[in-house]
Amino acid sequence: MSMHLITVFGATGAQGGGVVRALLAGGKFKVRGITRSVESEKANELVSQGVEMVQANFDKPETLYEAIAGSYGVFLVTNFWDGMDGARETRQGKGVIDVCLQEGVKHLIYSGLESAEKMYGFVVEHFESKARVEDCMMEKAGSMIWNSVRTPGYFSNYLTLVKPKKLDDGSYVFALPMEGKPLYLMDVADLGECVA
Repeated sequence: MSMHLITVFGATGAQGGGVVRALLAGGKFKVRGITRSVESEKANELVSQGVEMVQANFDKPETLYEAIAGSYGVFLVTNFWDGMDGARETRQGKGVIDVCLQEGVKHLIYSGLESAEKMYGFVVEHFESKARVEDCMMEKAGSMIWNSVRTPGYFSNYLTLVKPKKLDDGSYVFALPMEGKPLYLMDVADLGECVA
């Protein structure tokens, strides 16, 4: 019996890369990686490890068919921060869901988030856009199995996005208005094990 094919969007990125590594380590599936550039160094490295790399672009839905064709399962990660446009991210996620359904994908795993507006009463756009994609999965999935993986923030974000600031006196300040509240974090590399 041949191994099922799992397609991983964002295969050269942090989340998708972790999923690819975990799938390869498990040895139970063939792995197809999706990226915007199959010529990149990271893409070539994955090819050398046995990953089939396919170029696709969320904003060009016609490229998604080749990316998803023949897949048993798909891991989907969308990137709000590429353009910071929630409507675009939602449109992209819904486009992949539609193609998954048309191509007969059996299992879709989405890197999603719950609506902050529904939970707390205020809008956090990258939460809302991912929640809308989740809503689409719930509405359209039919017999396709779907899961949403919701992670806390990543340790690595605190080395780049919200890193400590050096003050004039040489000390550092880490300013996050969370006094008395826990801050849940994880290593993005661990996501792969959760998904695979």
